[in-house]
Amino acid sequence: MSRKVCIAGGAATPFDYPMHITPEAMAANCIVETQQDIPDFTLRDLDFMVYSHFSVHFGKQLCPESEMDSSI
Repeated sequence: MSRKVCIAGGAATPFDYPMHITPEAMAANCIVETQQDIPDFTLRDLDFMVYSHFSVHFGKQLCPESEMDSSI
């Protein structure tokens, strides 16, 4: 590829929510899906990748949908 490539990803999941996939597997899926979308993409094309995962906790105070849920 002629341009530098950077992948930035992030996820927030509810605290203590059973996940069928680990944060590490989510990051790996990002690469796999990119390779499926762009057949010419290889890992050599990747200059930098950042993946962040935050488990929302503290009584849902950091989860934006919690206010909507509590009003129902």
